Amino acid sequence: MCGIAGLIHFNKSHNSDPETVRNMTNAIRHRGPDDDGFFIENNIALGMRRLSIIDLPGGHQPMTNEDGTVWLVFNGEIYNFRELRSELTAKGHKFKTNSDSEVIIHQYEESGQDCVSYFNGMFAFCIYDKKKNSLLLARDRMGVKPLYYSANRQSFAFASEIKSLVKSKLTGREVDTEALYDYMTFRFVPAPKTMLKGVNKLPPARTLTVNLNDGSASIAKYWEIPTAAESGSISFAEATDELSALFKDSVEKRLISDVPLGVLLSGGLDSTCVTAAMHEIGISRIKTFSVGFSEGGIFDESPYAEEASRHHGIENNKIIIGLNEFREYLGDFAYDIDEPIADLASIPLYFVSKLARKDVKVVLSGEGSDELFAGYDFDRIALALERIKMVHAVPKILRDSLPKAVLSPFGFKGLLEKLDRFNAPVSDYARQRLFHITNIFGEKDKLVLGLSGNNSFEKIKSLYAGSGNLDPINQILYVYSKSWLPEDLLMKADKMTMANSLELRVPFLDYRLVEFAFSLPSAYKVRDGAGGFSTKHILRNAFKGKIPGSILNRKKQGFPVPAYSWIKGPLKAYAKEILLDRGRSGFFDAKETANLFAALDSPDAGAPEKLWSMIVFELWHKKYINSYE
Repeated sequence: MCGIAGLIHFNKSHNSDPETVRNMTNAIRHRGPDDDGFFIENNIALGMRRLSIIDLPGGHQPMTNEDGTVWLVFNGEIYNFRELRSELTAKGHKFKTNSDSEVIIHQYEESGQDCVSYFNGMFAFCIYDKKKNSLLLARDRMGVKPLYYSANRQSFAFASEIKSLVKSKLTGREVDTEALYDYMTFRFVPAPKTMLKGVNKLPPARTLTVNLNDGSASIAKYWEIPTAAESGSISFAEATDELSALFKDSVEKRLISDVPLGVLLSGGLDSTCVTAAMHEIGISRIKTFSVGFSEGGIFDESPYAEEASRHHGIENNKIIIGLNEFREYLGDFAYDIDEPIADLASIPLYFVSKLARKDVKVVLSGEGSDELFAGYDFDRIALALERIKMVHAVPKILRDSLPKAVLSPFGFKGLLEKLDRFNAPVSDYARQRLFHITNIFGEKDKLVLGLSGNNSFEKIKSLYAGSGNLDPINQILYVYSKSWLPEDLLMKADKMTMANSLELRVPFLDYRLVEFAFSLPSAYKVRDGAGGFSTKHILRNAFKGKIPGSILNRKKQGFPVPAYSWIKGPLKAYAKEILLDRGRSGFFDAKETANLFAALDSPDAGAPEKLWSMIVFELWHKKYINSYE
């Protein structure tokens, strides 16, 4: 795991400044405190910071091939590097190290740009090819590792984090107003934009090729989540067995390490499944780490984590935080998160990562399970679908004509529109409703606040348009996996763990497991039973008897954080200071902001959630726009 950066000028006579690329890597020293390295030659400057995980003495970067014509900087892990190394050795490639980094170089020599399709891992890398005078940048299939870039007519720069790109001096300090407009709805900025104008992030499963002769660039997609109609050929029992085998293999691949590793154990189903799989593989001394809030009750899930640990005879390490810790970290959070993400769970994730880093360098976690196997509130969505199917049991001629004949004379326009939605084909249900996990500020809310832009949900509509022949529930999961998962969950996970020099691995997002999950009918994921619909049915079935029943059957509740109640009380004065006092960004209408504070006690206004998104932006603006050094 590393932080990578580079600055390249298209004019070969324009030498790169070593000091600049060193400043870029110093800005991300937290990503790799163990080592640094540079390749600087004329107009080319590549740099890295290394967190040593595999081949501790031999994995130094930048790394090159035998004749020095291919150079690599790489952030991440290639979990199948040993198999690829054997295949490449058989084809005559010579290896100098035991690192996974060198496999990337030789696979590139063998397969060119298509090398990425061979890698099972999480990665963001840049290859400089001297012979072709080109760059190849790539990001892993699901977007576990971030990669940012910026360019003008003379130069191109890339980095693992925005704070590093700022040091390249290719970027100004200006907010991208379209990105802000979308952020206010989603609480994250959808790729390829970022909040900083002129800085882009490479979307997942993409390569970016830059021709250094003329500065031209092209982006290509090398993988896609399957969107064909789900297979009906595999039985539920067979699918459960295959899921168990695939997940166990995915976890085992992510145990490759020359340093200690552990698990971020929330006490929920997903991280407990990871712990159970490690135990089944034979890892007896598993270190687990949990976090809770001093408010207790629903804000402290550590008792479930302790129960899961006891079940497997291992020790759980936990940290309890409260208002003071939360408040004191907010300023640094705005810097660490790199671009605004208004996900409250980021804060406890930072603290549990800090705890884990005292004992280990690598942790596994359960991100991605909900997006593959239908967690969250998919029980309610499945129930709504069943009701629509009941409506469709009525002959179409009656569904088309009867409601209009009865209701039109009396008005009832809203009811008729709702009935029209129910009357649409079941296969279009998700596309019509445009389900998305976040909708903090609606379009009218944003206009009132003083913002303007194109309808943010047009981006969600385009994702649904790409969901192919999947059934409605799998369509929603597809969209979540393309937006919420990489832009919120994985981005915050990377930034909060790496702020503590901790590598995070996510076994649920092995691409083989993703492809398998999207081949399954949604009936295997959300199952109707005596107690109503149950979510993640196939995953629960696969781990029946392997984890405590209280966790196996526990309903998903997200990571509970008491900050919304704090904004109504002990954090209210601080929030007003950030949003209403002098020094604010000026993007939000002051009168409407004051109205949101006045609406804090109204249960339907969503004021705490809206104010939190605004607070995160203002704190980020202060760090990256007003006073970045």
